[in-house]
Amino acid sequence: MFDVLDFLGINQVLESFKNPQPKKPKEDEFIIKINPAKYIYRPQTFTQYIGQPEAKQKVMSELQLILRGSFSHFLISGNAGFGKTSLAYIIGNSLQVKPYYTIGRSFTKEVLQDFLYMHVKNPGRIHILFIDELFSINYKIATYMLPILEEFKLPTNGAIMEPFICIGSTTDKDKLVKNVKPFVDRFQCQIELQNYSVEDIKNILIQYNQQMFKVEIREEDYILLAENSRNDPRSAIALLRSFTVSKNINRLLKQNNIVKMGLTKNDILIIKYLAEVNKPVGEETLADYLNVERSAYHYIIEPYLIQQGYITKVRGGRIILEKGKQLLKTL
Repeated sequence: MFDVLDFLGINQVLESFKNPQPKKPKEDEFIIKINPAKYIYRPQTFTQYIGQPEAKQKVMSELQLILRGSFSHFLISGNAGFGKTSLAYIIGNSLQVKPYYTIGRSFTKEVLQDFLYMHVKNPGRIHILFIDELFSINYKIATYMLPILEEFKLPTNGAIMEPFICIGSTTDKDKLVKNVKPFVDRFQCQIELQNYSVEDIKNILIQYNQQMFKVEIREEDYILLAENSRNDPRSAIALLRSFTVSKNINRLLKQNNIVKMGLTKNDILIIKYLAEVNKPVGEETLADYLNVERSAYHYIIEPYLIQQGYITKVRGGRIILEKGKQLLKTL
C-alpha cells in the first residue's frame, strides 16, 4: 500500500530521531489562539494593525505571490512589544491558517518532526511554522533547516516535501546574522519594524480601550500615556490598563517610576553616570551599576535612550550626548 510518509522520507527522519512511532499531536497543543478574548486584544487584520505602513505593504505584496503559488519565508525583526507576533498571526489569518508556534531555544528536531507530521497528514493546505525569539535558535538545528527552507528537501535523505511557510521573529537580528547568516538568508521577505510615533501609540490605545474596557478617556490623557510609553505599544497598553483603574495620570507615572517623556529613574541614573565619568562605559558596567541583568539593560533600557538621542554607542562603550546633558539641567 502506498504510504505518503515513506514517499516523502518522513519515516526515515522519524527513525533518525529515535522516535519511530510519534503520536499525532492534538491541534490545541500547538496552536496559539489569537481570537480576541476578554483578557487580551490582538489586531486580526492589516487594517486593525496600526502603524508600520512599509512593513504591512511589504507583507501584503509577498502574500500576493504566495496566493499565486510561490512560497516565501518571513523574518520579522524589531524591539520587544512592537507587534512581531501580531503581524505573524495576521499573515496566518490572511491565508486562513493557524500557525504552528514554537520558540527558538525550544525548537528541536522533535518539534520539527511534529510540524512535519501535521504537514504531511493534511496535504493540499498551506501550513505555517512560526518560530518566535529566533535569535535563540541552536546553531545545529538552524544548519539542519537550510535545505528544508531553501528547497523543501530533507537533509537526511534528500526527499522532497510539500512546501510550507516559515515565519521567524526576533528582537536581535544582528546576533542572528552573526551566528547563523546562511539560515537568515533563506528568509526571502525580511521585515524590520520601525519606531512608532506618539500618534500611532495614541491610536493603538484608543482601539484597545474600545475593544477591551470601553472607558471614557480624555484626548490629552491618551497623549500623555503615549508620550510616556517609550514608543512601545506593549508598554503603552500596560499603562492604559492601570489608568482605567486609577484615572490619575500623575499617580500612575509615579507608580511606574516614570520621571518624564517615558524616562524612568533608571534611565536618569544612566544618563547622570555617563555625565559624571565623562568617558565611554561598557554595557556590562552600566547593567551592574543599575543592579539589573545585562539582557534587561540591553533590550529594555538602552534602546530607548539611544533612540531618543540621550546616549550613543562608541568604540569602548557608551557616552552621553548633548541632549542628555541638556535633560539633566531640566531635572
